Amino acid sequence: MTPLDAGTRLWWVRLPRAGARISSTLGLTLLDGHWVGAVRVLGAVATPLAVVVGVAIGGSHPGFDVLPTESLPLIALLVAVGVASGQLGLALLGGFAVGNLVLAGSTWSYEGAPLSLASLASGDAGAYLLRVVLPLLIAYGVLAVVMVKLPLGTKAIVRALMPGDRSPLALRITLAVVTQVALTAALVYLWSLAAPVLLRPVWTWRGELPTVEAIRPLQEDAATLAWVAASVAGLRIGVQALLVTVRSLAARAGVIEHELCRALPAPPLYDRLPAVVRGVMTGIVTTLLLAGLFSAWAEAVVVFSTVTFFQLARTGVVPVPLGSWARLMDRIPVLVRFAAGLVIVFVVGQWFLPDRIRSAETFGPQLVFLLLGLAVFYLLVPTVPGHQGRDRAPVS
Repeated sequence: MTPLDAGTRLWWVRLPRAGARISSTLGLTLLDGHWVGAVRVLGAVATPLAVVVGVAIGGSHPGFDVLPTESLPLIALLVAVGVASGQLGLALLGGFAVGNLVLAGSTWSYEGAPLSLASLASGDAGAYLLRVVLPLLIAYGVLAVVMVKLPLGTKAIVRALMPGDRSPLALRITLAVVTQVALTAALVYLWSLAAPVLLRPVWTWRGELPTVEAIRPLQEDAATLAWVAASVAGLRIGVQALLVTVRSLAARAGVIEHELCRALPAPPLYDRLPAVVRGVMTGIVTTLLLAGLFSAWAEAVVVFSTVTFFQLARTGVVPVPLGSWARLMDRIPVLVRFAAGLVIVFVVGQWFLPDRIRSAETFGPQLVFLLLGLAVFYLLVPTVPGHQGRDRAPVS
């Protein structure tokens, strides 16, 4: 068996397995892009290099004042790294967060009072944490959607679309390239349109308005970001194809995959939490990510309650008498139900949103539409697929 160097083993075997002990999702994120580990030099240096670059960007703010969304080249870099690898995206984002919060030395203001890292040692610590740190954490979460969650989501959908192993290799590679490139481009484009609203707490929680510079690249260059993401997705699929056709790369990738597939000694820590706790945590995180849409506390309460209810219902904590409907849905492939949900939401959105958005002074219509979408997908996917069948390994 081909031996792995210490650096590759640390980043692409030990780190994903350590993450999988905490959460199955974290484990999957940290192993995403293990093709990097198959390339001897990249396997050892890519992850620490991503952390260093992230710290440098966050600490020095090259080309931006508040968020990297002010710079098209910079946000394109973040998107590209995230599409290439979930682990590298998380490393870059984590480094950026540390640099931005600890090393940048930024001074903010709220009601005329300056807020900075030094506020933690003064009477302004509460205002600094609530008005600066928490909104920035929300912004990092919005960036994580495209830098961390997107690679996992697209990979799962592509895997569901792939024909069996008996089909020609060329056909599988072609389908994977076309599907992943198109899906990645579409999701990055949609993220670019939604991000300006979701990033608003960085300014609005301090009584200010988002700057034009912070949102212009996202609004005006969404297509460019989609093209960048599509190009990287195609390149990623091409490199992954080499893992099958180049013997030396295939051998190293095989060793990584073999060690990742070894069963863990116990289920992930997060999965052992009570389902109620996990449901509430999902509601809190989702509500924070959507905070840019809220104009009143009541809206946040409604979103939190709705998201938490649907999560608890899907995991069976809250019994909902769907009866034969749930059994019928379980017989239909998840991908078919997901596609049907997208069509229904699109049609309803075309009927519901345009006139209401033009006449509304808040994001209320978008929130109502969002909750309607959640209800549609709950009815189409009333139970969590594979919820009872998760194994202990970080890779299935």
